[in-house]
Amino acid sequence: MVTCTKCGMQIDKSDKFCKNCGTTMATRYVKHFARVRMNEEDFVNNINKWLWENDRLGNIKCKFDYDSSLGFFVNKFKLTGVVLEFEVFDSAIVNVYGIDIIDETSFFSHMDKDELLYEWKQNNSDTEIVSVGGGTHHRGDSFSAASGIGGTQSGKLYVFYKYRRKK
Repeated sequence: MVTCTKCGMQIDKSDKFCKNCGTTMATRYVKHFARVRMNEEDFVNNINKWLWENDRLGNIKCKFDYDSSLGFFVNKFKLTGVVLEFEVFDSAIVNVYGIDIIDETSFFSHMDKDELLYEWKQNNSDTEIVSVGGGTHHRGDSFSAASGIGGTQSGKLYVFYKYRRKK
């Protein structure tokens, strides 16, 4: 017998879920990826390669670590690390996980996080967004703020997604 970490109920060792509260009894693992002397695209590609090669991982949660600094026109987001929490299964699972970067800068138009994600989802309709990091920033003068036109808009979002593995 083991004890559920959430509700304290005693359950059989072979049970995958607590019969009282439904909490999974699988062991969770954590993998940290730190970006050191590598451009952002290569960093994300390395993580995606690792996710593809480890096809027995499932129920993955992702946390993005990033810095935000003021650039010449807009805030700049820079991915510095990724933390994945996951379970390991006995065989390959049906979902494939990955990370994508939405990097958008525009002049004289307004965009927000929801609009960027909606557009990304339209181009990736077979995927499910699991988590998102990053953000958007608008910078302009008082005229552009009052009129709703002008200024510079930037957005850099980090999307952790999953889709069903093709047979």
